[in-house]
Amino acid sequence: MFHILFDSESKFLFTAGRFLQDITEIRPNLKKLKYVISMDVEEAYQEDAMFWDDFLEKGKRLLESGADAYQKQNVSEDHVAAILYTSGTTGQSKGVMLTQKNIISDVKGVPSRVTFDPEDNFISILPLHHSFEATAGFITPICTGCTITYSPSLKSKEIVGTIREKRCTIMLGVPLLFEKMGLGIKRKINQAPFTKRTLFYTSMRIVKTARTLFGKRIGKKVFAGMRKKAGLESVKLMVSGGAALTPEVGQFFQDLGFDITQGYGLTETSPVISVNPVEKVKMDSVGLPFPSVTVKIDQPTEEGVGEVVVKGPIVMKGYYKNPDATAEILRDGWFFTGDLGRIDEEGYLYITGRCKNLIVTKAGKNVYPEEVEFALLKSPFILEALIVGRMVGDREVVQAIVVPDTEYFDTHAKENNISLDEKKVKEMLKVEIAKYCEKLADYKRVRNFEIRDEEFPKTSKKSIKRYLFQSKSVKV
Repeated sequence: MFHILFDSESKFLFTAGRFLQDITEIRPNLKKLKYVISMDVEEAYQEDAMFWDDFLEKGKRLLESGADAYQKQNVSEDHVAAILYTSGTTGQSKGVMLTQKNIISDVKGVPSRVTFDPEDNFISILPLHHSFEATAGFITPICTGCTITYSPSLKSKEIVGTIREKRCTIMLGVPLLFEKMGLGIKRKINQAPFTKRTLFYTSMRIVKTARTLFGKRIGKKVFAGMRKKAGLESVKLMVSGGAALTPEVGQFFQDLGFDITQGYGLTETSPVISVNPVEKVKMDSVGLPFPSVTVKIDQPTEEGVGEVVVKGPIVMKGYYKNPDATAEILRDGWFFTGDLGRIDEEGYLYITGRCKNLIVTKAGKNVYPEEVEFALLKSPFILEALIVGRMVGDREVVQAIVVPDTEYFDTHAKENNISLDEKKVKEMLKVEIAKYCEKLADYKRVRNFEIRDEEFPKTSKKSIKRYLFQSKSVKV
């Protein structure tokens, strides 16, 4: 918090009352900060802060006295509208300057891929300082006259309860949210009586067969009763962003009868660059770029993989007070994303990994950690996985850090009368890792693995803070 307040030179700070004590401690070092406005009246009078209603009253008195400085502000499309700080997956966050034109251009691109109408009701789950939620979940529905309903918490039960009560139709989320929802559904099915369990999996096989053999989506009809019972029958579209959604998770929800799509973007691009058209979703792709955006692959390999670079009105003005970092990624009008990807013959974009995460073997082969992680996460025994390069002698090998799904381990052990200890868990994970790496090229397969007892620390986008684990001496 201090870094953002200090770096942005903020003059006004709007906060919940519970943060006032923290702000009081750091305020002496924030020379530019003039006002702290608390949304909670009781705390505001206890600390060096102003209550929201008093703040409004102060503004009203200024207007009545003839003050018109703010009303005469001449704002152009090139003026900075927001400074959003990157989530810091690779270290210290930087202030991304987005102009009025950047944000409006991004909002105007949405209808080319996904359409909404005034009857739609968005369920807002992500924090509003998240650029995906700010643009796609706040400004976009306002511009299209939609309703926005705010979830009281990130707990699945409360999210579903809100959707059921308010009849929400559009659900935006990060992949982790959809992954946990999917796991929750599967666990409930696996805990159901034998007849219900058998009926579900038989129905799912029928749905998959209709999709793969005949290109028909029958999940909407087959699982209509289940969606209603779950309280999700009002949801007509799920949109995933902020990180890569595994094709298996997306396909699972589509087979259940939900329309689900995913897009791609970064804070530096306001943020959305591309979205899968709802009528033609490719689950392993991040979709088609917006019409006003040009995307190309820089220095592609024989497989067509290279760095994704972007040009268009959505690209940021630059990093606040950081010209060197700006010059590093903005070159000749092109924004170098740092992501590796390819484009297919229909123009769909695929993201294969991050340039900085790339592992290069001694034989010169490229290993994309995200690809291996996707493979491992198909195992029900693995809750989270992180692939890193580790030096063994003079060569770099693929190593995994895995978080076991303890709940699934316990269920499996009870059903199969297995006694679990540390050695047994490691043996079972070794088998699972080998099994799910079978389809990968030999040089991409995991050679060693470590077990982590708790989930990885994450950013506000729920992305793993990968940089914390890339050093070979890091404590897992």
